[in-house]
Amino acid sequence: MTRANIKDRHNLYVASFGSDTKGNGTKEKPYETIEKAYDSAWQNSTIYVMDNITQKSKVTMDDNKDILLTSYSEDNSVNSIIRDSSLITNLIDVQNGILTLENITINGNDIPSQNSMINVASEVYIEKGTTVTKANNINDWGGGFSVNGGTLTMNDGKISECNSNDKGGAAIFIFGDHQEGDNVENNKEGTFILNGGSIIKNVGRHIIWSAGNIQINGGIISENQAKVKGKSIVYICGNGIITNGEIKNNIVNVENTEIGGVVMCTSYINIKGNLTIKGGNINDNQITNGSALIVANYSNIIFDGGNIMNNVSNNNNGGGVATWYKSIYTYKSGIVCGNIPANQYETSSTCPS
Repeated sequence: MTRANIKDRHNLYVASFGSDTKGNGTKEKPYETIEKAYDSAWQNSTIYVMDNITQKSKVTMDDNKDILLTSYSEDNSVNSIIRDSSLITNLIDVQNGILTLENITINGNDIPSQNSMINVASEVYIEKGTTVTKANNINDWGGGFSVNGGTLTMNDGKISECNSNDKGGAAIFIFGDHQEGDNVENNKEGTFILNGGSIIKNVGRHIIWSAGNIQINGGIISENQAKVKGKSIVYICGNGIITNGEIKNNIVNVENTEIGGVVMCTSYINIKGNLTIKGGNINDNQITNGSALIVANYSNIIFDGGNIMNNVSNNNNGGGVATWYKSIYTYKSGIVCGNIPANQYETSSTCPS
C-alpha cells in the first residue's frame, strides 16, 4: 500500500522561489536550498536546480549518498548556483558519498573566499555541461577545488576564470601527506584524474598544485596564466602520470629570482616529486625564467612518449626541458623540439609537421 503523502525522494527540486518549510521537494513545490534537498534525499537521488539560485551557506554532504546535481528547465538551459557575498567558506563540502555535477554552473561570483569553492574528501565527478567558474580564494588551498583525502575525476565540463591571487592552485589544489600548517592531521592525500574537458583562463601562482596524485589522461589545459610570483601551470610534488591531453598556450610569468615551468616536478616539505610522461602534448607555451618541463630538487621525471614542442622562454636554460639541483631526468622516447632556446634535451632540430 502506497501512502499518498509520501513523496519520491529520488528526484528533488530546488528553486529560488521555493520554500524549505512549505515545499516538499517536488517540481510543483520545490525546496529553496540545496541543503534541504540533500538532507531529504534517499541514498541515490537527483537534485534538480530549476533556476539560478544564490547559496548563502556551506552545503556539507556527509552522508553515504550518491547525488547527481543538475539543471532542470523546459528549454534545456543550464542553471547556476551562485556564491553569496556573505559566504566565504566552501560552497560545497563533500565529506562522504558521491557527488556528480552535470549540466550545472557553480559560480563563485568573484567573492573573496577563505576556502575553495568545492572541497573533495570523498568522490566528485565533473561531467558534460558543467562549469566551475569565478572562484576567488585569498588563501593557499585552491580556488575551484581542494582535494583533501578524496578523488576528483573530470570527464568533461570546464573549470575557468578562477583566481588564487599569489597562492597555490587557482583551479585545483590536491593535498598530500606533507607536514605543514597548524592542522597537519587534516591534510590527507588526494587524487585528481583528468580524462576530458577543459581547464582554461584561470589565474594564480599555480593553476593546478598537487602534493598528492595526479593523472592526466586527456582534456585541455590552456590559456591559463601563472603570475603574481608565478611558478607553474601544473605543479607536481607528489606522484604524477601524463598519458594524453593538451597543455598549450599558457603563460608563466616568473620572478627573476625564481624558476618555473609549465609542468614543474619538484620536492616540497617531506615529499619528492615523481612524474612519468607517456603521451600528450606540452606545446606553444610562453615562460619567463623557466622551461616548459622542469625537474628540480631531488625529484624524478621519466619522459617516455608525447611531445614538448615550440615553447618559448627568455632564459638560457632551454625552452623545452630543464633540470635543477639533484634531480633526475630520464629520456626513453618522445619528441622534444622547436623550443626556444634549444638545449641538450632537444631530440631533433626540426619538428614533425
